Amino acid sequence: MGAYDRGDRFASYSNHGSAVDLLAPGDEVVSLSHLAGEEDFLILMSGTSMAAGHVTGVAALYLAQNPQASPVEVLTALLESGQSGIRGVPSGTTDKTVHAATDDGTAPVTEDKLTPDPLTADPTADDPSADDPSADDGGKGKDKGNG
Repeated sequence: MGAYDRGDRFASYSNHGSAVDLLAPGDEVVSLSHLAGEEDFLILMSGTSMAAGHVTGVAALYLAQNPQASPVEVLTALLESGQSGIRGVPSGTTDKTVHAATDDGTAPVTEDKLTPDPLTADPTADDPSADDPSADDGGKGKDKGNG
């Protein structure tokens, strides 16, 4: 795993050489940390460990649509969908970046197969009774802790 910055430049702190299979964004990534302020736990962090999360996320998206894929199949899919374009990559290091879409621009993971983010999704979006105050759920509503 190697890292690059927001300007698509190879990061000076990144791993390099033939052991690096893919590059991913790793510079100034929003993260959580005990080092952030008391009221806000978000902090910008840089490193290959930040890049690793991007690769893991793309692997998870691939597995969402290909649940029977073996680890080798997931790796192969990530490597084959990687794209070039990072500047300043040292000799002997790949310039392929992790990519969540195919060469023709179609996404290998379609939105209709993804679960909405529970932190940002509207919990009433798919519930027609949420807009109907007269709808009676018999006291078994989601808000009442009855499941």
